[in-house]
Amino acid sequence: MPVFKKAKRKERREKRKERRQVRVQNATRIVTDAVDKGTTVAESVSSNGVSLKKREDRIVRTSERVLIIFSEFNEFKEDKKVMEMLYGFVERQGVAAATGVLSQLYSQIIPCTGSTATLSKLIKLFEDVLSDDDVEEIDLIWHGHGSKRDNGYFFSMAPEDGAESYTKSLAHKGSYHVDDIVNAFDDLEADERLRMFYTTACESEYLAKGLVDAGFSCGAGALDINTNSAIEYPLFLRNWALSLPFGVALSNAFTKSRWRVTDAAVRPFDRFEDADSTKRQFGDVMTTIRTNGDF
Repeated sequence: MPVFKKAKRKERREKRKERRQVRVQNATRIVTDAVDKGTTVAESVSSNGVSLKKREDRIVRTSERVLIIFSEFNEFKEDKKVMEMLYGFVERQGVAAATGVLSQLYSQIIPCTGSTATLSKLIKLFEDVLSDDDVEEIDLIWHGHGSKRDNGYFFSMAPEDGAESYTKSLAHKGSYHVDDIVNAFDDLEADERLRMFYTTACESEYLAKGLVDAGFSCGAGALDINTNSAIEYPLFLRNWALSLPFGVALSNAFTKSRWRVTDAAVRPFDRFEDADSTKRQFGDVMTTIRTNGDF
């Protein structure tokens, strides 16, 4: 057998092993967090008795929740066929799908799309929402392209005026370095009010991790090229609307998304041989649409 075939086979096996490890880690964390929360509640009830007031304080009402949906696909105009397979649904229906499922469960659903989908305008939108003291929690759904380059991970956003203000981004071309995105959210200093982050972007694991480090309570991102959005995203929205914990909502949607089939479908195309829709989860995966996201 040629050496290069052996090397490719070994690489595939290593990637398969990593995917399995991530799925096991996700499942283990969900169970462990559920047990820990159950133990904490049981100890509180045992010590203090049942408190309706404490339970009420943990619930975030519809009037106190805001969802922001970011969507921008200005990069990568080539490879039209495969791009339609990967992003066609979320580019056309990303905002509408969430609005249809979640409109009665948030006080506001605010889109950030087209020419307004710059980093500075997205941050200004968060600042405006945070200025309303009645808003307890802000969730963010992010649709766009993600890619790994020599100097890190970049994500598509609308071209930015004054691009020199960003240290690593090529913002004038609509390409933002993950560090600049994360730092902008970190500067909001809104840890107690940033809650759920979900993204359909490729290679978004480090974006999700960074945003959780910057204050979001929970998040998840794909290990590599993300191919299953057209199925996973609507299922996740449904599960989230049903108040399933974030980790459970995403794991259930991922499992049902036929990700093995969608990953395999794009691997023959140039640049997509490493397609891997497996999501790595971060933060408090037991957060639900109705709970306070402090973590």
